[in-house]
Amino acid sequence: GPNFSYEPNAGISRKEFRKIGIYSPDEFRAEDQISGIYNGVKFNLSEAIRIPNGATLELSDSAALNLLSAIIFAWEAMKDMQAFSGSVLVCEFYKKFSGQTIVASRTLNTRFLGEKEQMDDLFFSKEFRVFADDKVEARYLLTPAFMQRLRELKEKFAGKMGVSAAFMDDKLYLFLNGAKNKFEITLFSPPPSLEDAAEIKNEILELLSIIDELSLNPDLSRAAILAD
Repeated sequence: GPNFSYEPNAGISRKEFRKIGIYSPDEFRAEDQISGIYNGVKFNLSEAIRIPNGATLELSDSAALNLLSAIIFAWEAMKDMQAFSGSVLVCEFYKKFSGQTIVASRTLNTRFLGEKEQMDDLFFSKEFRVFADDKVEARYLLTPAFMQRLRELKEKFAGKMGVSAAFMDDKLYLFLNGAKNKFEITLFSPPPSLEDAAEIKNEILELLSIIDELSLNPDLSRAAILAD
């Protein structure tokens, strides 16, 4: 699109990622950022690829050292389980809010501590945990359309790894953990075809369609309100 740009070595910053706190703050590389304006909303879509810590279990003749090594190895393994590797969509949100609302997928690799808010959608609550600074604000942000769309995105793009989201600093952050790395090929893989490119394009446009479904464009939202 004429309003899109591509930067192979850009993406979500570590500062933003760690401030949200859904996943482990382990090292990752951000890459393949597509940014621009979609239907009047500024966005950037990038990939965050986890960098393995390379921890190994080393045994010695000392039982105490072996126990310490096992504890360190287990800790690093748990951090790996909580790490994120997938796609991240960040877009401006027209609704003004002051707090932070976190929607964490109910998988082993996401945040689980903190005061939780129970939503009215029982199916949604079975798949996601909601943490909010302001409960009233959380219900203002988490509309039925948004909750339904999150469940659909999880089934289509992330599978067992899950989808999580955050409302912070007047932005919506959408995390698709486990989403495939769209732009990488290996030395031995066949070159991408036009069909591959078309598939990637369709996936990207489907992700951006959340802007339409959540009425992130303030002009569209005002029009919808007037129509009602």
